[in-house]
Amino acid sequence: MSDEDLKQKSFLNLVLTGRRLLMIEQFQRARHIFTSALELQPEDKECLIGRSKCCMNEGRLRKALQDAELSLRHDKSFPEVSVGAQAFAFPPTGCQCASV
Repeated sequence: MSDEDLKQKSFLNLVLTGRRLLMIEQFQRARHIFTSALELQPEDKECLIGRSKCCMNEGRLRKALQDAELSLRHDKSFPEVSVGAQAFAFPPTGCQCASV
């Protein structure tokens, strides 16, 4: 297996782990996993949106918005961003928005 194949496999494992952690609301751990995946593929829109969702749920709204905007630079029609943008208008219950 080539180095590129290993890198791609590692990236995919990180993305899947990040998604799973996000689903079970392990936001901090998921954010770190998505960050690691982005080190391998810095412009991956799915990882940017995943990390954005984590940040939003942690009350880190400025960082969440930055990641959402970065994902739009690469694909303005990405539907996940539209859904995420609506969440900024209606932050999750218990969101500590003052910690922006």
